[in-house]
Amino acid sequence: MVKSPKERERQLLAALLALSCIAGTIVVIYTGCNITSIPGLNSPSPSGGVRGSDRTPTPSSSPTPSPSPDAEDCNVDSDCDDGLFCNGEERCLNDKCQDGSSPCDAQTENCDEANDVCDEIVTGVPCNSDVNCPDQFACDTSNNVCVPLEGCGRGACNIANSSPGCNNQQCCDDVCLFDISCCTIQWTQECANLAFSLSTCLQP
Repeated sequence: MVKSPKERERQLLAALLALSCIAGTIVVIYTGCNITSIPGLNSPSPSGGVRGSDRTPTPSSSPTPSPSPDAEDCNVDSDCDDGLFCNGEERCLNDKCQDGSSPCDAQTENCDEANDVCDEIVTGVPCNSDVNCPDQFACDTSNNVCVPLEGCGRGACNIANSSPGCNNQQCCDDVCLFDISCCTIQWTQECANLAFSLSTCLQP
């Protein structure tokens, strides 16, 4: 039986539509085939999206940093003591050890771990003796720098020196009530003897 031209056209169209479904090509004609069954239409794309959709790739989240180790457990402050002076006194707070802070003022003191003390940072004009220092300054021979006078002059009050005054202000005041030259000209042996007899001059 010879097929009519219309019959052949219908068979050809059906064959083309079937081929389109298999190849994943969408033919904008009512075909009756299930669009979700077209191969490759909903498969993941290399970029992370889905073919045939408007969905954009979801960026991966950054890794969460690992938490720092827990502080050491404790019951009392002594459980946390590391035996060091310069890093401060450790405390036990809520059953966890807490670091201490330096006992010294970083601006004015150095921490001496060997002796467990804070040493004052001494600055000034270098010196070996009082003669290297300007007026109203004396030489601190332990640090070899000039420091302001603590009294009205240099040196111990019960020892004569070549300059006026001594290092105890109250002693200066008392001695110079008797002899003003002790504070204006020279702290002589007479001034030193007078200082030795006064209780205010024997105080540091």
